[in-house]
Amino acid sequence: MKQEHMASILNFSALMFFVPFSLLVLLVLGFLIYSPLGTPLFKSLAAWCLSKKKYAESAWLYSRVYHWQELMEGSSVFARQAAFAYEQAGNLRLSLEFYEKGEDWNKVGQLLMEMGKTEQALALFKEKKLPARLAFYYEQNENYLGAGELYELELNNSHKALRFYEKGLQQEKLPPLERIRARFLLARVCFHLDKKEESYTHYGMAETLISRLDAPLEDMHVLALERAVQALFKNPKPQS
Repeated sequence: MKQEHMASILNFSALMFFVPFSLLVLLVLGFLIYSPLGTPLFKSLAAWCLSKKKYAESAWLYSRVYHWQELMEGSSVFARQAAFAYEQAGNLRLSLEFYEKGEDWNKVGQLLMEMGKTEQALALFKEKKLPARLAFYYEQNENYLGAGELYELELNNSHKALRFYEKGLQQEKLPPLERIRARFLLARVCFHLDKKEESYTHYGMAETLISRLDAPLEDMHVLALERAVQALFKNPKPQS
């Protein structure tokens, strides 16, 4: 009887020790998991989920890591990883939010375009000075002259600009004013590419088109182009 009584006491003592200890362990684990101290674990789990194409779970884990690291250097990396995972999971709204947090403006603009928010995308490309993205948008919408100007003036690619100007000039429904603009643009880029004869030819054709207009030319952009080309002819850069 005494042995049974002692066994009961020992079992009760063990239980009294085990339950608080288990609760303590759970509390510690919970604290580690749901606090910044759990970052290494969450990073590993997020990467594993991503490798297994569990995008929703990976996105949630990366978003937690980002929030913990938000005030620290390098947090944008986790924001972009979360954004990518959200994008793969089909949640474009949260993907856009985290691409913005990660300052990946190329992707922000791309998602805005995919979501049909064209004006916002264009404003972003201009604000963040992303000429390549803006040029791509212009190309997709057959604004070849606009794309060409970006390649010539912002991206320093005169050869590609020339191809776009020529493509723009070939458009059948190009309005007369845009056709004049195309000729001046071709005159400018050809001059810089040392194709002087072609440059003079395009300039002459632009002036011929101007003379055929029903009213005096008043478009400030085209007039500025005309003056710029005239200045090139008067003050050519010396040969190196």
